[in-house]
Amino acid sequence: LSHSAMNFLDLEKLPAQLRSIATHQTLESGEHLFHQSAPTHSIFMLQSGAIRLLRYGNDGQEIDHYRVYAGEFFAEVALFDEVHLCSAIAEEQTQVIAFPKSEFWSALRQD
Repeated sequence: LSHSAMNFLDLEKLPAQLRSIATHQTLESGEHLFHQSAPTHSIFMLQSGAIRLLRYGNDGQEIDHYRVYAGEFFAEVALFDEVHLCSAIAEEQTQVIAFPKSEFWSALRQD
């Protein structure tokens, strides 16, 4: 089964301004990248590993939202919302690239 999402693993294909604001982060299995309802600061790209996006219902039950694949951007809703609508948890050792949302818009406007 193939996954057909747009893939950005080749960072050189990203605009130079986006590459200049990117920071790299390593997560261990089970580690949260962000929590549901926490303030949004960045959008992310998964470089390697696996991230599970999930929500917690009113009763505390986990509701799977999406599994992020290498090369995909995720948490783009952070560009429009002040809090995360779900949590992001590493399923294995994972490398992510963060793009601060405040600088993301201006970087896009420059290229």
